[in-house]
Amino acid sequence: MKFRQILSIATRYAFGWGNGYLSPFLSILSTLALILAVCLLTIVLSIMNGFDKEMRERILWFIPHIVAHEVVISDKLSERQVNISGHPEIVEAEYFKTVDALIFHKKSVETTSILAFNFKDSQESPRITRALSSKDLSRIDFSGDGFVIGKSLADRLGVSVGDELTFLVPKVARHLHDAISMRLSVEAILSTGTQIDEVLVILSINELTKHVPEEAIKSGYHIYIKDIFDASRIARELEKTLNPSAVFINTWFDTHGNLYSAIQLSKDLVGILLFSIIAIAAFNIIASLVLMVMDKRSGIAILRTLGASSAEVAQVFTLIGLLIGIVGVVIGSIMGILLSCSLPSIVETLEILIGTKFLNTDVYPINFVPVHLAPLDIAIVGGSALLMCILATIYPAISASRIQPASALKSHVT
Repeated sequence: MKFRQILSIATRYAFGWGNGYLSPFLSILSTLALILAVCLLTIVLSIMNGFDKEMRERILWFIPHIVAHEVVISDKLSERQVNISGHPEIVEAEYFKTVDALIFHKKSVETTSILAFNFKDSQESPRITRALSSKDLSRIDFSGDGFVIGKSLADRLGVSVGDELTFLVPKVARHLHDAISMRLSVEAILSTGTQIDEVLVILSINELTKHVPEEAIKSGYHIYIKDIFDASRIARELEKTLNPSAVFINTWFDTHGNLYSAIQLSKDLVGILLFSIIAIAAFNIIASLVLMVMDKRSGIAILRTLGASSAEVAQVFTLIGLLIGIVGVVIGSIMGILLSCSLPSIVETLEILIGTKFLNTDVYPINFVPVHLAPLDIAIVGGSALLMCILATIYPAISASRIQPASALKSHVT
């Protein structure tokens, strides 16, 4: 037989209803199981890739990759800044001051760490403030008593732009029994969509030092580098340059490394778990083809009588498994891609209808469902599914090729 004839027989056995209903029913059932498995795996991997991408490109874009805390305050800040900025792999270095504080607004009380930057001397605004719209950036004036607050913190306090808040700041670091009260107004509300919004308060160094004595303030540098995974090595190099006794350095691995590792581990474990669903779908194909061989014994015997060889009969059932795999993978991948692209809007609509936020930054690193379709993952899922489908045809194809025409026709007549 020619390949076209073998393909025609395989297609008729797999999806043509003909005189019997068992074979196409089994084929369609196997195809649906494969479609569901491929679709589900595509969606879940897209979400895990989304978390990974948002972690690297959003959270780790705002969070400093290295923080150099000043243990000994230097009189030569410009010299220390030059030593940091001079490193070839450092992109930005921002001098900051920080102090812990309590915020009061009406009956609400929240804890935070105030971040202060030298806006007057900086050629470019601090990286964290670049999440603000260009309209807000042009409107904000840090020369007065205004500050920027994170959206989640603002929502908990129930404040909006223009409201005044009271800050209680210690005169000496970590000792609130002797504190200073500051009254500041909200200039803008910043939303990064990450956990940063939970505690973020930004104002100018001039305004902070006007109210708070230097002994209560901690200072240092936010450092951003080209390759975030080189943070540990660059931190060690900076320690040698800046004198370890004067500067304490930590990296994003210390603050967010466990979260990143957890996302990677979850992606691997979920991938293994869902690949097992494809394996179950492939096992279903084995069972379906074995039953199909039993159902088509007389048809196989007729093919053998008309001159079909054992190899050609085996090819028919191999092609049936391959056709099921191709249809399942193509439809499953298309459905997975379409549902993945629509998932953020679907979740957003459900949140509005139910009135509940599925992801909150007080628990999760971001407050939305991230999706990132990786072509390589889709290809791996599809290729693996096809390979499993082909392997699933080995036993049924061998069983079909071993059927003897005489005995099969005799049992059919009987």
